[in-house]
Amino acid sequence: MKALLHHSCFFSSLRNAFLLALLLLLSACTKKDRPGEVPLPNYAQLEVTVSRCSPATDPFCENTEPISGAAVFLFTHEQFQQYGDPIAHQASTAATGRCTFSTLDAPEYWVTILLPDGESLKTTIKTPAGSKSYLPVVVE
Repeated sequence: MKALLHHSCFFSSLRNAFLLALLLLLSACTKKDRPGEVPLPNYAQLEVTVSRCSPATDPFCENTEPISGAAVFLFTHEQFQQYGDPIAHQASTAATGRCTFSTLDAPEYWVTILLPDGESLKTTIKTPAGSKSYLPVVVE
């Protein structure tokens, strides 16, 4: 009987040690905010589409033609857009009239689009963290 009691205490201690080790392992694996660690930003994505429409032949602009080679500039503040500097992100539209920005970390951008013919268009767009925003621009 004494031997049986000794074994059950041993297994109880072993079980407690196992539970303690498991608890320590799980707590080490959980991600906590630690001083000095910088969390990865939650980027937003923006897809800009630039196309042309001819209201004379298509009054509702149902059929648009993509504009390739349009330069798209993103600024983090309106004053930066006014001066054209500093540019936060820039890209050119492809043959499809599209360009995509994938690593946006500001909640809003001021957008300047410079068309191949020299015309300039300006607008703003909200880009909440973790979102995918679309900016369709149709030029007449």
